[in-house]
Amino acid sequence: MSLRAFRALLSLAKAETETRARVLADAERAVAAAKAHIETHDAGVQRERAAAQADGDSLMAYGAFFKRAQAQRQTLALRLGAAETYADFARNAVTAAMVEQKKLENVVEQAEDREEEKREAAVRAQLDEAATLRYARPSQPR
Repeated sequence: MSLRAFRALLSLAKAETETRARVLADAERAVAAAKAHIETHDAGVQRERAAAQADGDSLMAYGAFFKRAQAQRQTLALRLGAAETYADFARNAVTAAMVEQKKLENVVEQAEDREEEKREAAVRAQLDEAATLRYARPSQPR
């Protein structure tokens, strides 16, 4: 492959890494939102419990509310688990993309070094040829 092709692959790898990083950021925001939702839910349940304890009639109604609140809490916990799983997946995908990008950077660097060595060898060959031609000429009287 040519150096140009390697550079094109490297630019694609960089774009892929950036895309995966954005996906990871979205996944981490989803985890934070799920945690915040759980905290809000738990605080609401505590407020309802405190209000129910203040009034005896409300205490009976609180039992039904609490069962529904428990089911909602389980749903929120499942949503948080799914968000955390997806965030882990995205984190692993970003890591893999970064590894591939680093590999391509090394390949491009090696290809650039080889190209530079070829250019330097060509220049040395031209200088050697010029020196050989100059010294090989018979000396001309002035």
